Amino acid sequence: MIFLKDLAKYVANNFVGEKSNKKHSKHLITWINKGILRIEMKNPYCPECNSTSINLNALYYRKLYYYDKGKVNVGLQKYKCKKCSKEFITDIKSIVEDNSNFTLEFKEKTLELVGLFYRSVRKVAQRVKNDTGINISHHDH
Repeated sequence: MIFLKDLAKYVANNFVGEKSNKKHSKHLITWINKGILRIEMKNPYCPECNSTSINLNALYYRKLYYYDKGKVNVGLQKYKCKKCSKEFITDIKSIVEDNSNFTLEFKEKTLELVGLFYRSVRKVAQRVKNDTGINISHHDH
């Protein structure tokens, strides 16, 4: 039930009947390279000292779950500030919450299913699995 707890927390904290924030594309650059979705900041700056004097510093890999794309391998650009030496990673809070692999878009689509089918969690989970191939049941975690 990990996903369902995450979804309940997301609903309580974020859902107020608005469309999702699609502005992340204004701050992020995305492209596919060798089957990996690469994401980096359009104008990187240090979160510690606000310097724009930055070096690229490898990639951080993780898996994200999108409703329409399924499980996606993502490479997030890591950076190092030339001024204060702080290392940091591309901020993707506009796409996914901290400590979650399910994107905000995935959670919103699932929430729509809850509203449409206002039935059991099991039926919604089955619909998500049919649509995406992703099992959100607690049995897979």
